[in-house]
Amino acid sequence: MGMEINAYQAAVRGASSRSSSQFEKQLMSNIISIQDASDALEKFMLDAAKDKLDLSEGDSRDIILSKLSDLLWYISLTSWELGVTLESVSIKSLKNRGGSSA
Repeated sequence: MGMEINAYQAAVRGASSRSSSQFEKQLMSNIISIQDASDALEKFMLDAAKDKLDLSEGDSRDIILSKLSDLLWYISLTSWELGVTLESVSIKSLKNRGGSSA
């Protein structure tokens, strides 16, 4: 199933509630959620390395994908709070790393 990145962001927005009067609180909550999701991915990767798990397939790969999807969810919400699209974020990411957005 293919999905354009901004369509994904719209779906995330539709599944989330937001009060404009709580912008700073919601923004901080999303940033903390990004950190928590990143920490969960890091913990899994460290445990996997310690246990010498094969990360290229099976359950380990599914767990990594799940944790990446959590990160994407909160990055999408944070971008929305800031009034930018995920497409804008991805273009900025490429430019910051010397890549082209074309």
